[in-house]
Amino acid sequence: MTTLTPAALQALRQLVGRHIEMRDPDLALLAEASHEKPFRKGETFLAAGEPARVCGLVIEGMHGEFYVLPNGSRKAKWLARPGDVFGSLEDLVREGPARSTIEALSDGRVLCVPYHRLRELALQQPLWAAFFVSLLESLYRQKSEREYSLLMLNAEDRYQWFLDHYGGLEGSVSLEIVASYLGISAVHLSRVRAARSRPAD
Repeated sequence: MTTLTPAALQALRQLVGRHIEMRDPDLALLAEASHEKPFRKGETFLAAGEPARVCGLVIEGMHGEFYVLPNGSRKAKWLARPGDVFGSLEDLVREGPARSTIEALSDGRVLCVPYHRLRELALQQPLWAAFFVSLLESLYRQKSEREYSLLMLNAEDRYQWFLDHYGGLEGSVSLEIVASYLGISAVHLSRVRAARSRPAD
């Protein structure tokens, strides 16, 4: 079907399968345009200022999307685990220099999918259009839920939300990144965690 490794092909098949039913010959249209790439922790997938052209599907490891401030500090925008899609949709759609930076938060592997090919397939074939719409709706729901947590929940509830969604990976991400993702300081997050660990009176 393609030169992708079995793990990469399975990750792509599972992603598509979460949205629509698709036969292998149809899946091959996207698989053949994609490639697999290993990443070391700290390695950049996309740097701010570069053109955004590729989506990523995490096979192994974890990636984070950040806005980098002039002083070098970072604001966490998105976290992607195995099976998750990432790629700064805003930058892909705008077709301009990327505003965000995406980097590996651990060693791992990513399936790199050309956004133009995915969009091309969606415009040409109803099956791929259904997948494209379902994927975008899923990403929108995830981002809207995170926006709600940032605007409507207090720090304690935001941390619980993080545990519900990313609890298994908490030890793999620095305290600073988790705090930034929750929109609070690392000191505040430490207090929240300490309060949770204290036995109830």
